[in-house]
Parts: sequence; C-alpha cells; structure tokens
Amino acid sequence: MADGSKWDPDKMLFEDLDLSDKDAIADYLNHPVTQALHDDLGREARRRPRDVQEAELRKLIIDKAETISQIIGILDPEDSPEVRAGLEELITALEGHIAAAQARIRELREIGPDS
Repeated sequence: MADGSKWDPDKMLFEDLDLSDKDAIADYLNHPVTQALHDDLGREARRRPRDVQEAELRKLIIDKAETISQIIGILDPEDSPEVRAGLEELITALEGHIAAAQARIRELREIGPDS
C-alpha cells in the first residue's frame, strides 16, 4: 500500500486480512475507512423499521461470533506474543461490536427505532 498500511479497503476484503500480522490487524481496526464504515452503517441502520434493524443486528451478531470462532481456531500457543496480542485485540473489537448490537436490540425493544 502506498501509505505503508497493511489494510487497503479499496483493494481488500476482510478475508484478505493477514490475521497473523499484528500490524495488519491494527491497520484494519484503526483505518479511517473502517471506522467511518461502521459509523455510516450504524446511522443508516437506525432509520430502518424495528424488525429490519433487529434482524440485521442478529445477523451481525452471528457473523461476528463466527469470525471470533475462526480467529480462536487459528490461535496457536506457539505464536509470538505480538501475534497473539493482535488477534486478541481483534477479538476484543469484535466482542465490542456484538455488545453494541445486543444493546441496540434492547433499546429497540424498550424505546423503538429512531425517527
């Protein structure tokens, strides 16, 4: 990549991310496009009907949990501490996404969708 980043959202999919490379994981998590995409998707989703939002959030939870399982599946005790730390950081970020989705589902049930 031109800027030295190991994550280029214009040329890569999440599946292309080298999960054994801590720098690549950090570049993905901290990339402005990754953060903006999550923000945009969140704003867009909040305008949809409650049942649609809840269905999408439940799918997101399942997808993120599956990704966590895949990451756990590749964790190797022989990995360097840096690699393990990078993978654990990614798991923590994904767990945060799951927690946020679960909180939004509770909010939808208690308050309803945004106008």
